[in-house]
Amino acid sequence: MRFFDKVFFKFLFITFVLALLPVFVYAQTLININTAGVAELDTLDGIGPAYAQRIVDYRNTNGPFQKIEDIKNVSGIGDATFSKIKDSITVGSAQTGATTATITQTSAHYSASPVSIPTDDTAEEIEFSAGRDRVGAVGSPIEFRVETNLTYSRQNIFSWNFGDGTQGGGPLLNHTYDYPGEYVVVLSASVKDREIISRVNVRIIDPKLSIKSALPERIEIENGSGQEVNLFGRALVSGEKIFAFPRDTIIRPGQSISFGSKTTGLTPTNVYGVTIMTIGESQQTQDILVKIEKDKAERAAYLQNQIALLRQQMANIPPPHLAVGQLSGELPAEPGETEVAELQTATAVKFGWLQTLKKFFLRSK
Repeated sequence: MRFFDKVFFKFLFITFVLALLPVFVYAQTLININTAGVAELDTLDGIGPAYAQRIVDYRNTNGPFQKIEDIKNVSGIGDATFSKIKDSITVGSAQTGATTATITQTSAHYSASPVSIPTDDTAEEIEFSAGRDRVGAVGSPIEFRVETNLTYSRQNIFSWNFGDGTQGGGPLLNHTYDYPGEYVVVLSASVKDREIISRVNVRIIDPKLSIKSALPERIEIENGSGQEVNLFGRALVSGEKIFAFPRDTIIRPGQSISFGSKTTGLTPTNVYGVTIMTIGESQQTQDILVKIEKDKAERAAYLQNQIALLRQQMANIPPPHLAVGQLSGELPAEPGETEVAELQTATAVKFGWLQTLKKFFLRSK
């Protein structure tokens, strides 16, 4: 009987161990996306070296992931990729799980986690988020986009409060901050006669941009801050000429970039002959562009008018052979004061406007 008892208990023990073994193996194979390096993340299904590096960069910039669903905030990782890796990843002790809240009157919702919107029969799970936390620079427009699976026909159901006293509406828009600071952006939407809310933190830094050197052939700009700076929303101004930086023109922290005169059309002789103007997407930008176009139109109209006047004056100048003496040998009568004045005026106008034409086309390059 004792032998039977020993065999029976051994059987129970082995069965218990075998039952728990998959749990231990599963726990050991989960990859912590808050601590894993590029090589370890690369082993996940659908995550190559490029996406692995993006995960690490996102984690370094925005802090640890609070839940595994937050990995979808990384550029390029969507629902399809997440479905492949969700059973193989963890956030360790930081994991709080997906948050699902049933809305009664209002809901404060702060991530891309599903929000339950009650309908007549069942609760419809939707995703609604203002996106990830941002770091930007004064004067550089930041793009804000609603992340949702809502089906909507009116864009004005979305309302943004940028935390600096300004507001906006729509699923996609840009905003430019004028001063450094820590801002809280709140996105709200009216859905099924209820309001849902999401928020995102935005840190705006002073870019500390400066003109390091300025020569006729190039202009060098230095970024003296500890963050990379996007020059979009800024322009170089020299005299009456302006060069607006295109989107995603980025200077790394502590680095400098030179912009050639062939690109900018600017030819300053020293650092005092050019300035960096913050124009962003404000009304000031439109005013500057309108003024530039207006000045060009006025100069073109003025030039055309003067060219027509010059042609008319040159047509009234007598042919050269009339200034030669008559065949009879008589000397031509000396011109009067009026004729001399007209001739001098025509000559001055002719050569003066040649110079004006030259300056105009040189300034319009």
